[in-house]
Amino acid sequence: MKKYIDRIELANSININTPKVYNCDNGILCEIELNNTKFRLCIFQYIDGKSFYDLNEIPNETEIKNIIEQMTHIHNAKLESDFMYDKWTITNFVKEYKEKEKYLNNKYNEVFKSLAHKIANVKFEELPKSFVHGDIISSNVMKDKSNKLWIIDFAVSNYLPRIVDLAVTFCNLCLNPESIEQTILSTKMILEEYQKYNKLTDYELECFPLFYDLANAMGILPISYLNSLGETSEEDKFWLTESEKGLSFSTPDFWKSII
Repeated sequence: MKKYIDRIELANSININTPKVYNCDNGILCEIELNNTKFRLCIFQYIDGKSFYDLNEIPNETEIKNIIEQMTHIHNAKLESDFMYDKWTITNFVKEYKEKEKYLNNKYNEVFKSLAHKIANVKFEELPKSFVHGDIISSNVMKDKSNKLWIIDFAVSNYLPRIVDLAVTFCNLCLNPESIEQTILSTKMILEEYQKYNKLTDYELECFPLFYDLANAMGILPISYLNSLGETSEEDKFWLTESEKGLSFSTPDFWKSII
């Protein structure tokens, strides 16, 4: 719980639009008792709006630029808290793949083996790290009644290579399943927009296509496992479809148009 509290407090201290968390008598963690059961909770500011996922919308160019600007503020913050493992995070692909490989559709066998080999050869010490949100996707970006954008849910934020955020965001917020051309334009735009604030290194740009593939793979792998248990939700099915489409876009010609 302390790790999560640390992340909430940091998010509230930096220059981004995220719901304010309110203090109780002993800090932001409140305790209530109902029917002899104690609950620990945080009370957040109410945002009168909906996420892009609930709106069934793809952000427009202005909105994506706003999200990227807020992302750079997140990356420039300093997290002083212990690392928190997340089974959906790109950097944990190899471990999760070994545990869940048997649940995958056979059509992904060679693709995922190749990804595991490639990430094992990444020089992580050469990738600039920062505080990253880790999950800036359509369900975690809200638009209020005044069209102001809010980034929510820092539950999986960590100190990781900053291109993790760019890859995850691109996979969803920049994906147009009906148009590979529009997806290419949106991806070029987020890379250009991000570099107005934080210059990407040559090695980050070299690794970006791999991290994009890994982000999509991590949208397929855990959901394939949940599907084997019969526990997938409608939202899980949406992410699976998005990830499969995104991975299908990733070809040499696709990346030649971007980087």
